[in-house]
Amino acid sequence: MRKHDTSVARLHINGSKNTTLNDLLAAQYSHLEKGELRALLETKHDRVWSEEELLQSFTVHNESDNVATVTHKATKQHGTVVYIDSPRLYFDFEEKSNDE
Repeated sequence: MRKHDTSVARLHINGSKNTTLNDLLAAQYSHLEKGELRALLETKHDRVWSEEELLQSFTVHNESDNVATVTHKATKQHGTVVYIDSPRLYFDFEEKSNDE
């Protein structure tokens, strides 16, 4: 099972119904300044891209429910990244295996 399931629009966390991934990410990170947020994401996920940086390295095919389907330009590897909206940062690249 893939970690980044783009078909999942709503989550049920801590008894909360109809919580979107965006809501959860905003609640977790909204108190941080932009630089602090990027630094925290880099400690958790190693690589973080701004929108400009992502477009230099990846072709974006689809964005839905805070998950983008991408292809790495240099390696042609397909996968997904999670993103947050404000500031727009992408992280947690997960390669798609050939059998998916």
